[in-house]
Amino acid sequence: MNILHINSEYSNKSLHKNLVNSLVGRVSHQYVYVPLRKASGIDENKIVDQNITFYYANILNFFLRLRYFRKIKKIFRDLENKISNKNIDLVHAHTLFSSGGGAYLVNRIYNTPYIITVRNTDINIFYKYFFYLKPFSYKILKNASKIIVLSPKYKHHLKRKLPEKYAFSLDNKIISIPNGIDDFWFSNINKSKKTISGKIKLLFVGDLNANKNVWNVIELVKRLNEKRILSELVVIGDGKYREKVIKEASKYRFLTFYPKTESKATLLEFYRNADIFVMPSFRETFGLVYGEAMSQGLPVIYSKGQGIDGYFEEGEVGYSVNPKDLNDIAYKVQLILKNYKTISKNCIKNVQQFKWETIAYIYKNIYNECIR
Repeated sequence: MNILHINSEYSNKSLHKNLVNSLVGRVSHQYVYVPLRKASGIDENKIVDQNITFYYANILNFFLRLRYFRKIKKIFRDLENKISNKNIDLVHAHTLFSSGGGAYLVNRIYNTPYIITVRNTDINIFYKYFFYLKPFSYKILKNASKIIVLSPKYKHHLKRKLPEKYAFSLDNKIISIPNGIDDFWFSNINKSKKTISGKIKLLFVGDLNANKNVWNVIELVKRLNEKRILSELVVIGDGKYREKVIKEASKYRFLTFYPKTESKATLLEFYRNADIFVMPSFRETFGLVYGEAMSQGLPVIYSKGQGIDGYFEEGEVGYSVNPKDLNDIAYKVQLILKNYKTISKNCIKNVQQFKWETIAYIYKNIYNECIR
């Protein structure tokens, strides 16, 4: 079974490398096609393996970003030159719009089946601002063998964007498969029992922007302390609001700021020193940090209808919240405190479903099903 990945985001995120790497030995050969706007992305996250062939194509530019159909035709022509003599059994397009258009054209010309992964950008950016592309997206989805979403709630979000007739006909095609977290976290699972002593230590790890909702997390800790639920917060991240967060940290003793770090070992210590992970984003396709926190026994606070919501029962590994409602978030923190030991144990048990080995096995079965 030979798989062609079309993935314009491959160089940006290590999770794509982890998926390709985990499929080695499960499929015969993988061809990874990466269209780029900047040559600086070439070879990032590249894996050296005889059963993987990479095609980095520095063929995109800002003008093409505004000319979608010209863009996907250019991708298709370049792709055709590179793989026309390869025996491709299935195409996996890793975004609906940026990669899915190319997969659709391959299917139209060569009758090669394809699957689509729908991501946050597809639903919250393309459908919102590039509304004129909606009819074409329906064609992409209709002709796909399977449609992958990264959380159960995103199946609902996707169907809401579609006309009723498409939403109904595509329902059985849509499958929820999570992203995996790096094997590092499984090699360093926190096997000691987590307990809370003294102040409650809350942790936020993420981009410092409006979407990740860091301000409400800071306000949450203020409110908990006002209620005499003594709490402190560590914020780790970078972004638009960095200087404002630093200023807040200088005003309040309960708040400590650390810049974003790529060191997993450093993050491991932060997770192990914390009691509860809190990141009530307004929009979140999946959120790897929730899984990382769970691997260290941290109960998690996440947003209703976003991220990992739908993978677990309420109270199993934490709670979903209304990200705008501080009272709701504070109440869910208190619920976690009442059943902390059990929820912490559940986190370590349930994080196993985010192993890339497990996820690759699911993908292999889907690939096989699509080419029969």
